[in-house]
Amino acid sequence: IFELAELDTLFLDANRLEGEISPDIAKLTKLRRLTLNDNRFVGTIPTEIGQTTTLVMLWLFNNGELEGGIPTEFGNLVNLESLAIFNTKVTGRIPSEIGNLQSLKIFKVENNLLSGALPNTLYDLASLEVLGIAGNRNITGSLSPRLGRLTKLRELYISETSIGGSLPEQIGELTELSYLSVTGTELSGPLPAT
Repeated sequence: IFELAELDTLFLDANRLEGEISPDIAKLTKLRRLTLNDNRFVGTIPTEIGQTTTLVMLWLFNNGELEGGIPTEFGNLVNLESLAIFNTKVTGRIPSEIGNLQSLKIFKVENNLLSGALPNTLYDLASLEVLGIAGNRNITGSLSPRLGRLTKLRELYISETSIGGSLPEQIGELTELSYLSVTGTELSGPLPAT
């Protein structure tokens, strides 16, 4: 499959595929859409995927034994519009290199084992419409006032994290926001008036 030089779309989701994800995916230099979700992949996410800079869609969710971190090399995927890595055992921090993905509209990393504070670069993703980090109990810190810069945001999921502090008033600048889920966090203080 990795010799198919013209391959643009590779949908392998909802099968019983297993083993490690091959780093040879990087050989598919014209690949735009890759779905490996809903399988039985194990091991870590290959850093080589970061060489596939033509990708606009990368779905790795519902691979319950996938582990390791989100590769910093994903910061090279500057055409990426949709990144979904949820319901896995992926660990570590969300890499600051995610801020390079200026075309990113959907970033869903719920129900993993991610930890640490959200990188400030996350608030630079001006195209972002869906942000899901819920179910990562070890994500800490607070929501930055820079949240108000995500003016295209429609859905925000931060439930079941350890994010604390108060909701920033700048959340009122998110005029496209239609779904906000903050259940079971460490948030405190008054609700913003805006």
